[in-house]
Amino acid sequence: QNSIRFQSLFSVNAIAPNVLGFLFIVLLVILNNNYGLVEIGTLVPFIYLLTRVAAQLSEITQSYSSLFHTYPEFREFKESYNFLYSRESNKIIEDLGTKNIKNKFKLELKKIVFGRKKSLCHKISFSLTEGKVLIIKGDTGSGKSTLISTILGLIPSKSGEIFIMNKKVDIKNIRKYKKLFFYAGTDPFLINGSIMENLIFGINNPNSARVKLATETCDFDFVDKLKLKFNTKLGDDGLGVSSGQKQKISLARALIRNPKLLVLDEATSNMDFRTELKIFRNIIMNYPSMSMIIVSHRDTLDKFADKIIRLK
Repeated sequence: QNSIRFQSLFSVNAIAPNVLGFLFIVLLVILNNNYGLVEIGTLVPFIYLLTRVAAQLSEITQSYSSLFHTYPEFREFKESYNFLYSRESNKIIEDLGTKNIKNKFKLELKKIVFGRKKSLCHKISFSLTEGKVLIIKGDTGSGKSTLISTILGLIPSKSGEIFIMNKKVDIKNIRKYKKLFFYAGTDPFLINGSIMENLIFGINNPNSARVKLATETCDFDFVDKLKLKFNTKLGDDGLGVSSGQKQKISLARALIRNPKLLVLDEATSNMDFRTELKIFRNIIMNYPSMSMIIVSHRDTLDKFADKIIRLK
């Protein structure tokens, strides 16, 4: 319903300036014919300028509508970002023991029933420990992405329990643990900036060694062919690189953060099989303590899996 309202508002705001401009021109022409207000040589340039102004007003109103629609998501992002880099968040991570006790990550689901409107799967249980790989497979609509959203705390489970490092979590307190994992999807978000700016986006003090390891892991050979290398500017939504290269940038961006749990939802679907295998072999070798949950339609990565769950 919100989407329909937005589309309606967006459409009205898009055409309103043009409609009003057209009506004003018609009225002006009628009045000029009846009363001879201005000469035709003056009227034509005025009408042209008026149409240009109406077009610009239309773009402004469309931008306003888009801003109005995305403001709630931006506010939520800002709150989450401020929390993740706050002292409170850092203290929580220290309390979990991630600084002093390494190799102790564990994710456990107990009899989880999940779904958005209706239940898609009943009482699913599994545990994932340090450095292990879980692959989730299933047909389209079977609930793979919904399960991921439930694990990440984006939607609540209908019943069951989720534990992270033996601590029970739910949609209310999952934010406390979000520094432990990172998500990369099939259509990554890239900013209008250089490749390097996209890689370190959101990192206050990027570690050059981590950046180097991540890009080597993700097979960034395409950068060597670019004149400006990592300083190559990308347009909106990654304009300037292929869809597979966009996914490499997104995956490397995740690895730079070195999360305890890397969640990949069809994150390599636009890469060829050889590149995909090479990259995951590199991840297993270079990040042995990183746990992974992978959603994939392909069977290419099954050889890396410690567990495979098939949803029906």
